[in-house]
Amino acid sequence: MLAPETTNDTVAPARVLVVDPSRESREVLCTLLARDGKVPVAASSLSQAEQIAREQTIDLVVVDADGDLAATSSGGKLTPIVVLGKMSRSASVPHATRLAKPFHYRDLLHKIGEVLAARRAG
Repeated sequence: MLAPETTNDTVAPARVLVVDPSRESREVLCTLLARDGKVPVAASSLSQAEQIAREQTIDLVVVDADGDLAATSSGGKLTPIVVLGKMSRSASVPHATRLAKPFHYRDLLHKIGEVLAARRAG
């Protein structure tokens, strides 16, 4: 597992929205994200995720590709997405990064860290 994300007074922990219809999968990933220093936010559907993204600042979305994908925005800018599964459904989402199934959670946490670092740098 990655070391917790360092934070200071100017950098808040990243808020990661986990979208998965499986309650068990959401809980496992949210627990791992919290242990990794992130602030997990869970949604069971894309419609619930869209509502959350309108109400809260979200730094990254992790979504299971078994659902339809749509561009997600938070605060008027596109939010990066890590797609778990098939790229065919995420091909039309230019700001999506793919992680093929099956995957190890260590690899997912690493990918999330990379995407968040790139967002903060750029």
